[in-house]
Amino acid sequence: MYQANASQPLVALLNELDDLGYDFIAITPRSHSRVVERRAGQRATDLRDVFGWSLPFERALLLGPLMDSLEAAGAVEPAAGDLFRSALRVATLDGRPFLHSAFPTIADDSVFFGPDTYRFLRFVERWPSVEALAAAPDEEVLGEWAGRLMGLSDTETESYAKDVVRADFEEAGDEDVIRKILGDVTAAGVECDEATIREALGHKLVEARRQIIEASN
Repeated sequence: MYQANASQPLVALLNELDDLGYDFIAITPRSHSRVVERRAGQRATDLRDVFGWSLPFERALLLGPLMDSLEAAGAVEPAAGDLFRSALRVATLDGRPFLHSAFPTIADDSVFFGPDTYRFLRFVERWPSVEALAAAPDEEVLGEWAGRLMGLSDTETESYAKDVVRADFEEAGDEDVIRKILGDVTAAGVECDEATIREALGHKLVEARRQIIEASN
């Protein structure tokens, strides 16, 4: 349980990690679990192990302000023997560190930062206002969603969204777009079916954009 006045030491922790050039991209729980299983019984050897992979660590690894901040926030837990474990993870986005819960995130009040977080924030960056989202073609929004789902880079996702828009000109309706996206995500090894794509295409955000457009006419 974190201390009630934990915010100040946690801010100090993030600042210290930022100064040290800490960087960690959070992955899915399943992938994280596989990494941890491969390293079962190992101790942390660097900051990424401590704050990224949630591995147990020796006190000597976190000398100075890092350990002081964790203890002041009540965010360090005893592990086996003389080891400790951080009750928090730190992931980075565009070079900025963000706190979230230690792995595994099984508690009811766990805070998770992962691939969906990155996708959502890139989505908001792409369309920062309701008006911008309303003006975008449905196929472009769906292409952005599929690109993030496949783990494409920002540049690749933008290019892919344009490809999806172009695919919509091949025949009337959405079937050509659905076929393209289903084929692409399947080829990329992503678990996705036609029903999921149709659900995304008919998502309430798309409906909201249509309502906005209709209301403005």
